[in-house]
Amino acid sequence: GTTNINRQLVEIVDQLEKGTEISILDAGCGVGDTLYSLLTSKRIRSGEPFTYYGITVSPAELQFAKLLAKYHGLAEKPGIGFALHNFEDGLPPVKFSVVVAVESLSYATDFIGTTGILLSAVKPGGVLIVVADVMIPPFTSLDLTKRLLVKEVWNNAFSSAGCAKVVTMDEGIDSEIVMRTLEHAHNRYWPFGELRDFWHDRKAWMANMKRRKEAFERAELSTFLFICIKARKGAEQP
Repeated sequence: GTTNINRQLVEIVDQLEKGTEISILDAGCGVGDTLYSLLTSKRIRSGEPFTYYGITVSPAELQFAKLLAKYHGLAEKPGIGFALHNFEDGLPPVKFSVVVAVESLSYATDFIGTTGILLSAVKPGGVLIVVADVMIPPFTSLDLTKRLLVKEVWNNAFSSAGCAKVVTMDEGIDSEIVMRTLEHAHNRYWPFGELRDFWHDRKAWMANMKRRKEAFERAELSTFLFICIKARKGAEQP
């Protein structure tokens, strides 16, 4: 979709150093919607070659991602693919210029170790982009703290993993996504409505979205975009 975060993902791709091969690993790709935002990149639209590889732990998401790719005529396009894989189990030795983890890294059981796994898949000079909900202290919604971390914990994880530099952006404006989702979730004709029913407990999912909305409104929760830049070979860490 045309969210603030998706526009920034596209800008990051367009600002990769000239001559850098555009190769993207979408770790926790869901149904692959990030791919369609990336296709609006000026560099990709101009004809620059690129590769996109999306991985998910959900068979239902994988099935729908492949159906969407087929619908958009991308199922047979070289360099685009989806697979069932848990990035906590490690990644193949292939390196990417961009690794994206949109609301997926926070579910890792070994948070710091998995951050290192994702960064290991980034080429020197490339970027690891992480989007996640972050708790804003002081907070009172204890039921929301599961799988949610404060910003300092994220920054420490990136530092431990070996990031040369981390750019942090507060994307609280994207709480609009939660509001919009709540508005449309009751509509059975909403494109993703039935898909969510396929693998979610609808009542539990709706209750969680409502709690997120309330936390956004209380300024106890925000969405952050972290850009972790990997050092080039031979470059000294700051």
